[in-house]
Amino acid sequence: MSPDILFALAVTLIPVAAMSGWYYRGHARGKSQSSRERLQGQLARNYLDGLRFLLDDKPDRAIETFLRTLEVDEDTIETHFALANLFRRRGEVSRAIRIHQNLISRAGLSTEQRITAVRELAIDYYRAGLLDRAEVLFRELLDTGPRHNEDLKYLLDIYRQERDWDKAVEIAGLLQQARVSGMEREHAHLLCEQAAEGGVDGALHDARDLLEQALIIDHRCVRARLMLAGLERNAGQYRRAIRHLEQVVTQDRAFVPEILEPLVACYQALGRTDELHAYLAELARMRTGTSTVLKLAELEADAGQVDGAIRLLLTELRDRPSLQGLDRLVSYLLLQGTNDDAALSQVREFTHRLVATGTTYRCQQCGFEAHSLHWQCPGCKAWSTVKPVDDKTGD
Repeated sequence: MSPDILFALAVTLIPVAAMSGWYYRGHARGKSQSSRERLQGQLARNYLDGLRFLLDDKPDRAIETFLRTLEVDEDTIETHFALANLFRRRGEVSRAIRIHQNLISRAGLSTEQRITAVRELAIDYYRAGLLDRAEVLFRELLDTGPRHNEDLKYLLDIYRQERDWDKAVEIAGLLQQARVSGMEREHAHLLCEQAAEGGVDGALHDARDLLEQALIIDHRCVRARLMLAGLERNAGQYRRAIRHLEQVVTQDRAFVPEILEPLVACYQALGRTDELHAYLAELARMRTGTSTVLKLAELEADAGQVDGAIRLLLTELRDRPSLQGLDRLVSYLLLQGTNDDAALSQVREFTHRLVATGTTYRCQQCGFEAHSLHWQCPGCKAWSTVKPVDDKTGD
């Protein structure tokens, strides 16, 4: 045990000496002189034994000795809590667990004191990674008294770690009822997790219901909208899928790059390429990002209109220069043919490498960067804060 924890522990337990005097006075009334002296001597020996164990770096033996000496009652229980919290703050959770278990096993605690002890023991288990034990105690607290938001938050985190989405949704609903700030967003994402499992199991109707519920709870939930579009597209309901994808634009324009591929696939499956071009052109006029112009240029080139694709990109690059646009432009120039193909090929190779190594997604809250979309940021754990970066350079 480190010197600073030894010092803090000793300071915390100094009241034991005073308590020994109090204990002696309170429990020795009516006893003979010899009995009082024996009691006082025993308390003094226990206290000195505890200090000796501390100095000999035997904190477990010291704890046992002090706990025997310091009876649990109205005047001493706060000392027990302080000692346990001291150990927990220092990462010695097993010792905090022992103290809190000792408290709970004692008779004579008030209802409030017992609830506090159970809550502290549940937190000990949580910090120690004993999530099943922590869950049992937090559930007990919910069943035996008024709901405490902090208990609910611990339970929610336990179920997130265990990926028990059904129970996580239940707890998120309780927190939302308690008007905990920001819970709507997380509740919606948990319903999306639940729906994703339903989709895997084949319960598509249930998945749709869960996603619609997510949008009722948080109408800005892009994830739910994209998942609904995916369900409809897989079911061959392309018009419904298109409606969901186009609503993403009104939810959050930053996610326009995520809708382009499925949108093109749905329009093409319906044979409505003219409407697709018109819609993408409208998105481009709305300044929804380089990705929209790149997709338009790609469609032009696929239709054999390479000159038209080049004109689109030149216009875009004048207004919004980007490595993505430059990379695509060089590709089309090579496809069209120039007098210096080797030079253009080198430029394209260089720009392509820059694009490939650039950032594709970034958390708007903590700045975490990634090459794939995370609905929950791995850095700060916030939901819906990771968004596409319009230019893969991250600019």
